[in-house]
Amino acid sequence: MTPPDTIPEIWTKPIAGFDPWANAPEGSWFDVPAAESCCEFFPERLKLKEGEFAGEPFELEPWQKTITGYAFGWKLESGVRRFDEIFVYIPRKNGKTTWAAGLILLLFTSDGEPAAQVYCAAADTDQAAIVFNESHSMVQQDPEMNEVITVRESYRSMKFGNNILRVLSSTPKSKHGLNLSAYVVDEVHAQKNGDLIEAMETGTASRRQPLGIFLTTADHIGDTVCNEKLDYALKVRDGTLDDPSLLPVIYCADKDDDWRDLETWKKANPNYGVSLKPAYARKKINKAIAAPSFLPTLKRLHLNIQTNKKESWLDMMSWNECPPRIPDSELTGLPCHAGIDLGCTNDLTSLSLYFPAVDALKVWFWAPEDAIAKHKQYQKWVAEGWIESTPGNVTDYNYVEAAIVQAGKDFRIIDIGADPYNATQTSTNLAETHGFSVFDFRQGYKSMNEPSKEFERLVMKRTLAHGHNPVLSWMASNVMITHDPAQNIKPVKSKPSSPLKIDGIVASIMAIGRHLSNEHEQPSMASRGIVVTL
Repeated sequence: MTPPDTIPEIWTKPIAGFDPWANAPEGSWFDVPAAESCCEFFPERLKLKEGEFAGEPFELEPWQKTITGYAFGWKLESGVRRFDEIFVYIPRKNGKTTWAAGLILLLFTSDGEPAAQVYCAAADTDQAAIVFNESHSMVQQDPEMNEVITVRESYRSMKFGNNILRVLSSTPKSKHGLNLSAYVVDEVHAQKNGDLIEAMETGTASRRQPLGIFLTTADHIGDTVCNEKLDYALKVRDGTLDDPSLLPVIYCADKDDDWRDLETWKKANPNYGVSLKPAYARKKINKAIAAPSFLPTLKRLHLNIQTNKKESWLDMMSWNECPPRIPDSELTGLPCHAGIDLGCTNDLTSLSLYFPAVDALKVWFWAPEDAIAKHKQYQKWVAEGWIESTPGNVTDYNYVEAAIVQAGKDFRIIDIGADPYNATQTSTNLAETHGFSVFDFRQGYKSMNEPSKEFERLVMKRTLAHGHNPVLSWMASNVMITHDPAQNIKPVKSKPSSPLKIDGIVASIMAIGRHLSNEHEQPSMASRGIVVTL
């Protein structure tokens, strides 16, 4: 279908690569007055809550006006809305939540749906309430709406005549049976499964023209609810799947685009220059240049590029440009902190000392004879003195313990951080028999985040004197990171069974972690020297 000359230009063009005129059903048409009326609702009734435009009328940006007009202007031959689902795939900081808040108020107050039931949902109730709270603030700023809409903040609900607007809890249990006229699901990428979405989609069956709005930034690569919906939307956008009821709006950079280039940011962010400022973009770019662990976050959240949950971490060029080994004679009198990673009984074990005064590492590796016999590279490193062999087919922890005791005589070890996995007896012996202050150093995000970022910072500054130990350098090239939802990081292998080891890096991070916590943390069991840190 070709748009008539009477259609305003803003509703004649594709939106984010999708042309609704190209796959318009036979008999469908575009209702210009309906589109204009819905778009005018925003500046006429709504005011913005936060930022530099707080208190000003909600003037839709061109991309927002295009989507809104398409959503409410396109009609089927019967007169009902053509689109019953909008999928908006857009990076953070583009005002999607504020736009969705205005949209659900429109559906709640002005859609003409008898006994409308409009819901806000997300992976958790607090996330779902963000859209609701934005809507509530808009109601409070409009005297007429504020007078006729009843708000129950404790229940996170509003009532307007027989219409309701409500936050839906994250658990899909008992959600079947709802009679939804419209709903918004925020941050689809956080949905663990499709149960909640299924309950909402099936809850609109009896409505004349329901509307579901899905908002999300990119998910990690994998088989997820978000990626399933994205794949479907891409096929509709690209014309390989015919579904004229879906409005796909997909803003993202391509994998080959230069993330350092602001033109790439403009491509992926339709609100670039408005809610997403060039200075903010440049700040994030500089952060990713300085700290490569942030790059996957930048790509996923700000350019909408899917990333792996586990990402290669260290910049090996920076690693290779770090200072040469500092002689032991210059380290002997300096205070240091130790990290121990006792590997499985048939593989590598590592001790790392970190000397904060000179940002130096000294690292030992041990492996049982049988494990060495199976790895030619291990054999080479043993011959060169980088790995010490322990007798038998399992790591002799007594041998390792004696080596640590000797290291304590040769260097000023302030304290030791030990991965409690496989290390309980060794830690107890080091503390009770040999007088070391030993701290359990758990491997979760809480413990590993800060020292991991400090380790990365030292590498990127090219100041970490790791001595170019080839075993440690091999592990540096192997190590990956994973993020929690708060963007804390921790080092991981590519997969648990991977032969690519990272023990020395983990031990070094723990040693740095003991340095970072040493000033504000004292042993609470000084008689034994053991402290458990979470």
